Amino acid sequence: MSARGFRRSFTIACVTALVLTAVGSRYSVEAAGEDGKSLQGSWVVTTTIPGDPNSPFKSLATINGDGTFVESLQPGLNPFVSDCHGVWARTGKREFATTCVYLRSDTVGNPIGSTKVRAIAELDRTLNQGSASFQADLFDLAGNPVGSFTGTSQLSRILLERLP
Repeated sequence: MSARGFRRSFTIACVTALVLTAVGSRYSVEAAGEDGKSLQGSWVVTTTIPGDPNSPFKSLATINGDGTFVESLQPGLNPFVSDCHGVWARTGKREFATTCVYLRSDTVGNPIGSTKVRAIAELDRTLNQGSASFQADLFDLAGNPVGSFTGTSQLSRILLERLP
């Protein structure tokens, strides 16, 4: 996989995590105080990065009530990127901000840097769907910027389905 493809895949994963985290945390804080509902839980994220041949791709994100989240990329998409770990905060009515970090390695597993993804997400009125835009910034091991890219994500909450 090329360095550009790796960066995009890594960034996409981070953005997805941020978007899901932002959406989940904002609603969780608001709803828990009002009527006991919460957006804490798990989401399917579909990310699009312009010019990325792997785009669109999916990831799974889990939003925690303590303001943290974890996101995992679609299996096989990029084996040289860690899961994304991050934080989220509510910024407005059905609006959230997220930041997450991925660790990157080369094809033999040597660390080469990280990717920080920052996103803004908005949920629809059902609070089970949403959209986000993000920027991913890539850094080398010394923390120097080495690139960036932007994209969008669509969010879909995983709902409980009871057996008949």
